[in-house]
Amino acid sequence: MRSNRGFIALMSAILISAVLMGIMATLCTGSFFARFDSLSREYRRVAQGFAESCAQVALLDIAQNYTYDLVTDPAYVAGRGVRVSIGIDAQGAQEVCYIRSIIYMVDTLDHQETAIITTQGQYQDSFAGEQVEATIADPAFAPVRLGPTVSIVSWTQVP
Repeated sequence: MRSNRGFIALMSAILISAVLMGIMATLCTGSFFARFDSLSREYRRVAQGFAESCAQVALLDIAQNYTYDLVTDPAYVAGRGVRVSIGIDAQGAQEVCYIRSIIYMVDTLDHQETAIITTQGQYQDSFAGEQVEATIADPAFAPVRLGPTVSIVSWTQVP
């Protein structure tokens, strides 16, 4: 006659080991995906910086040319906007952002116009946007006015 005392101990050890391995696998995948979440947040911050850079470029273009139009810009890409090259990343890919749109609202009484600028930055697979509202003084009348020719009214992040 055989004894089954060792069988119960062996099955208990296997069962406890399987449960502990399952718990460890769950905890490890949680920290593994947390790394990707923080990396995604970092990519979004970089994309946000690119969008802010594009807004600055758009404000400079408008300040230099009161009648600036996106469509006539040589860097215009149909359906995307004006492409602004920022640099090259460590993998050799070009870093770019886009000035998506500039909407002008003219105020003829004060010889100025309000421009609403929308930009988009992209880094890896993360996107971010900015919307800037600025008042631009007509340079033909700027010597009469005191103060800057471009004044920022609002600057907000958009999805």
